[in-house]
Amino acid sequence: MKDMNVDIIFEVFNQGDDIIYRNAGLEHVMDGDVILLNTAVRGIENYWKLDEIFTNKQGERYEDIRMQVKVKYFNKMYGYLKKVGVRKLEPFFDTVGDLGYGTVENSLKEYLDHFIEVEEYEKCVIIHKLLNIVKKLYYPEMELV
Repeated sequence: MKDMNVDIIFEVFNQGDDIIYRNAGLEHVMDGDVILLNTAVRGIENYWKLDEIFTNKQGERYEDIRMQVKVKYFNKMYGYLKKVGVRKLEPFFDTVGDLGYGTVENSLKEYLDHFIEVEEYEKCVIIHKLLNIVKKLYYPEMELV
């Protein structure tokens, strides 16, 4: 049986939102913090759908490369997160308004947990800042660490 290739699996996501917008002549859209944050937050749901599809269809063959796929995918989504500006609150209000507080909070926590697991702590700092902004918007009395 032929080995599964992480790069081939990941091709499903290589045409990310940035490429789609660029092909449509709208590359400036991906410079917007709301789009960047929305893309990353929705990316968690997309990842788990991909994971479920490949688990069901490929079983053990996918199991051998599952973590590689996750690392590659989460790194791609981190690229969007690190571009989100933290000086304006609009992206956070808009994203939470579009997707819901729980969705945004849980997605950011999931990215944070992943990068802690793979010991990429410099990425955790940025994600933690974004998570704290979201929490502070909706729970202003909350003490943040």
